[in-house]
This record gives sequence, structure tokens and C-alpha cells, in this order.
Amino acid sequence: MFIINYQLVLSESEIASLTYEEFIEEHNDDFLGLIHFSFNEHEYGYYSEYATIHEFNLFEEWIILWFRMLNDAVFLLKKKGYAAIKTIEEPDNWIVFKNSNENVLIDFVLATDMIPNVIVTAVPLCGIYHVGWENEVINKSQFFSEIKTKTGDLIQKIERLNNNLAKSSVNFQRLKEAYLLAHF
Repeated sequence: MFIINYQLVLSESEIASLTYEEFIEEHNDDFLGLIHFSFNEHEYGYYSEYATIHEFNLFEEWIILWFRMLNDAVFLLKKKGYAAIKTIEEPDNWIVFKNSNENVLIDFVLATDMIPNVIVTAVPLCGIYHVGWENEVINKSQFFSEIKTKTGDLIQKIERLNNNLAKSSVNFQRLKEAYLLAHF
């Protein structure tokens, strides 16, 4: 089973009152927060429902970027049968997704061949070492559904809280585009 948990650093009231200019200047056109992926018994990231500011500072990730990468990976997996996401904090580490009939096989690898300026690719990685797990089996429909549901929830939340920000943010619009391409 594949599960995504995430939490934004900003509260709903902070998001609602955020101007586009503040979002760009103070938040780099993304929301910081915690994100955690469970691939059956294997995990990546960090999440706590009651996270302290110290935990946010220690484990913060770019939430819009992560969801955009996941949706890009779904699109590539459907079209090419393979996708790899470069982890944000560890640029040599990749999460690899491969089609296998009704399942997705997932690897966590170290890629020694540098791929500049690429964060999601459909080109199989070279020079890889399995540093985490290999061929973790996840039901494909459940995998796609979890990404679709959690991304849709995030998009709806931001649009509900601050529609002007959602319309103005280039990064948010890219997320919506990736979401629509991947699932509709």
C-alpha cells in the first residue's frame, strides 16, 4: 500500500491572508511543510500530525514541488512505463517507479551518473546502486488513486483559502497542469 501524509507549515489563516508578493518573496512560490511516503514497509520523508516548529525546521520540504513531481511521474509511468524522481534534499538519490502489469515496482537508488537540471525523468538511470529498497510492489490503481486524491485535496484547499494566490502562482499552476495531465 502507498500512503502520502503531508502538513503545511502555514496555518489556514496564514495562507488565506498571504499576498502573492509575500508568497514569492518569503516562500519562493511554494509551501514548506512535512511530507512522508509509505511504500508498504518502506518509508521516505517525515510527518507528524503534531509537529513542532523544530521538526518543521529540521524536516521541511517543498510541498507543491513534491506533488508536481509525483504527478509528473504518474504521467510518465502511464506513457512510458518508467519514471524516476530525484529527491530534493539528497540530489543523488532517486525514487524509481516501473510498470509491472497491475502493479508499480518501486526502488530507492543512488545514481552516480549526474543528470543536470532534471528532477523527473522517463529515461532509465545509469550507474545506480540500491541504497534503500528494490522492487517494492504497490497496486497500480491504489498508487495512482493516492496521488490523485492527495493532490486534488491540496489544490482544493489552496484555491478555497486563497484563490487569488492560486491563480497568480506559477508553481501552483504548474501543479494543476501536471495533475490534469496525469489523471484526466
